Amino acid sequence: MAKDEQQLMVQESNVRQTAGRRAWHRLRVYVDEQAVKQRHNSTAMNWRFIRQTLDAISQLEQSRTLLYQRYIDHPDEWLRGFINRPTDLPSQRQPTATSHVSRKQ
Repeated sequence: MAKDEQQLMVQESNVRQTAGRRAWHRLRVYVDEQAVKQRHNSTAMNWRFIRQTLDAISQLEQSRTLLYQRYIDHPDEWLRGFINRPTDLPSQRQPTATSHVSRKQ
């Protein structure tokens, strides 16, 4: 009988551990869902956007200085990472003799 009682206690312990794991998993999923809802709450997103915009506006002098440095003081440095491409669209280009001939064919 002692062996049966011991097995019963082990089974009850295993059941409690499994139930505890399930409860913690449900709690963790609930907390994660609440965090996602808070992050994607439209009101919170709107306030975050307004705060970022106001921060940018309030740092107007710093932004102006950065733009002057980037585009006026050192105009070629910001182009280094870009691929050289024509600035006009193909539809705006003047037709050349070779492009006109290739269209007829």
